[in-house]
Amino acid sequence: TPEFDREIARSEYQRTRLIIALFIVATTTSIINYFFLDESIIGIYGGSKSYFFVIGWLGVFTLYEVVILRVISFLRKRYQRITEGFRYTHTLIEITFPSLLILYMVDVKNQLIFIDSPVGLIYFLFITLSVLHLDFKLSLITSLLAAIEYSSIVYFGFHFADTGQNVGLVENSFYLRSIVLIISGVAGGFVAEGLEKRIQTTFELQRSKN
Repeated sequence: TPEFDREIARSEYQRTRLIIALFIVATTTSIINYFFLDESIIGIYGGSKSYFFVIGWLGVFTLYEVVILRVISFLRKRYQRITEGFRYTHTLIEITFPSLLILYMVDVKNQLIFIDSPVGLIYFLFITLSVLHLDFKLSLITSLLAAIEYSSIVYFGFHFADTGQNVGLVENSFYLRSIVLIISGVAGGFVAEGLEKRIQTTFELQRSKN
C-alpha cells in the first residue's frame, strides 16, 4: 500500500542515518585510539599504514552512505517508492564493503589475522539494522551474503593466501561465526516480519476508521 511504502522509505532513511552516525563515531574513535594503542598491537595488524588504511576505508564507506541518504531523501520528497531492487542492491554493496577490506588485508597485505579483526563485527551491525528493512527475506539475505563472503575469505586465507601466519585459532572456529551470522539474520528477519505485520495492521485500522 502507499502508506506502507512511505513507512519503508522513512525506515530506510532512519537506518541510513544511524549507520552514518555509527561510522562517524567508529572513525573518530579509531583515530583517537591510535594514540593510546600499544605499538605491538598495531604491528600485529600490519603497522600504522594499514591502520590508517582501514580508517580511510571507514571514511569512504561513510561517504557512500551519505550518497544513499541523499538518494532516499530525494525519493521521499517526490513520494516515489523505494524499490526492492534498490534495497537488495544496496544491501549487497554494504555487505561487500567489509568483505573487500578483509580480503585485501589477507591477500595483498598478507595479514591472515585480519579475519579475526573488529572489522568482522560490521557484519553483525548490518544484520541487526536489517530489521529496519521491514522485510524477512532481506534480513535473511543480508546474513547469508555475510556468511558466504566471510567463510569464503576464511577458506581462501587458510588454503591459498601466502601469509605464513598462525592466527592462534583453528579454521573451523571462523566457520562457526558464519553460522552465527545466519542465525542472527533469521532472528532479525522474524523481528522485521513482526514489525511489518504490526504496521500493516495499524494502517488497516486507520483506513477502517476513515
